[in-house]
Amino acid sequence: MENILLTLVVVLLVLLLFMMGGLAVIGWRILNKKNVATPPPLPTEAAPAVATTAEIDRMHPEIRKRMLEAQALKAQQHAEANCHLHPKEPSEGACAICDHYFCKSCLKSQQSLLFCREHVNLYLNSDWTEVHSIKSTPQDPEAGVAVVEWKRGMWERESLPMYIQTHYKINLEGDQIESWVVLFARGKEQEEIKKRVNSTFRRPPALDQ
Repeated sequence: MENILLTLVVVLLVLLLFMMGGLAVIGWRILNKKNVATPPPLPTEAAPAVATTAEIDRMHPEIRKRMLEAQALKAQQHAEANCHLHPKEPSEGACAICDHYFCKSCLKSQQSLLFCREHVNLYLNSDWTEVHSIKSTPQDPEAGVAVVEWKRGMWERESLPMYIQTHYKINLEGDQIESWVVLFARGKEQEEIKKRVNSTFRRPPALDQ
C-alpha cells in the first residue's frame, strides 16, 4: 500500500513539474513579445505630384505643351467617364448637341441619337437641314474629325446648336459601303452656317477635264 502511495506522489510531482515548466515557457514567450519593438510601417508609394501652374510656366516650351496636353486629356477622360450632372454616376453617352456626357437617366434617345434633357426638346421642336457632308474612311479620318471638332467649337463659343450623324452609302462602282459625316443645323441658321462651313472647309476645285 505504501508503495502505491509513493508511486502516486511521484507521478503527481512529475505532472506538477511539467505544468510549472509549461507555464514558465508561456510566460517567457509573453515577455518576449512585449520586449520586441513593433516594426515601423512600410512606406507607402507616394502619389505622383501634380505640377502647379507656376511650375509648368517655368518648363521648356515643348515640355510645357506636352504637360498641358496631358492635363487636358486627363480632364477629358474624366468628363467622358462620368455624368455631367451626376459626377458619381458613370456616363452612357454624349448629347448630340452639347457633347457633354451623361448617365443613363439623363439621356433621351431620338432616332438613333442621344440628347440630354435640356436639349431633347430643342431637337424635337426645330426644323433641321443638312448643311455639310464629307466622306470619312479608316485610312483618312481627319476630315470627319475636323468637322466634329468645328461643330463642338461653335457650340462652346456661340451656343449654335448642330448635330452630326454618320450616313452609309453604297458605292456601286467599287461595290463598297462608304461612311459620310453629315452636319445638320436648324433651318433658320442654315445659310449662315453653310457660309462658315464653306469658308472653313474649302473643297478642292472640281476637275472638268
